[in-house]
Amino acid sequence: MKKIILLFILVFTFQSCFRIHKARRIEAYEIIQPKYETSLSNYAFEFTGSKDRFEDKTKSFFNIKEDYLPFSFITKELYSKEELTVYIYFSSDKDKYIDLFSGIFFQALGLKEDKKRDDVVKKEVYKYINIQVTDKDGKDVLIENSLRQKSVIEKLTNYNRIIN
Repeated sequence: MKKIILLFILVFTFQSCFRIHKARRIEAYEIIQPKYETSLSNYAFEFTGSKDRFEDKTKSFFNIKEDYLPFSFITKELYSKEELTVYIYFSSDKDKYIDLFSGIFFQALGLKEDKKRDDVVKKEVYKYINIQVTDKDGKDVLIENSLRQKSVIEKLTNYNRIIN
């Protein structure tokens, strides 16, 4: 019986990889509320498209005439009745797992594995696009409950489908 338990512990140790952080999964989109009063809310979605084509599709969708995609720009494409300022930025996250065997094994043998590697094993990277929208007075359009907000969210959802 002791041998079976010891064998089970050894097998479990060799297979042990525990998640210590789970990246956020976004099905369609999320409106992320600001943490601070002075912050803006975000329309966030998971980005699975090509970064190379992202800039061209974004400039086309928002009708941007510059040769490059600015960090922020003013457009009437989200709400035809007024110009809105749009801020677009990327973020990313990873699922992180801790690999107990590698750390314990190499430490017990007194060997140093690659110095860049720690006991945390990183898996797939999840990329997100976050969009903030304000009106000419600097008011957060995504946080209000209005027809303008619904129209903006509908257009941003359409944008999400186009670039992914």
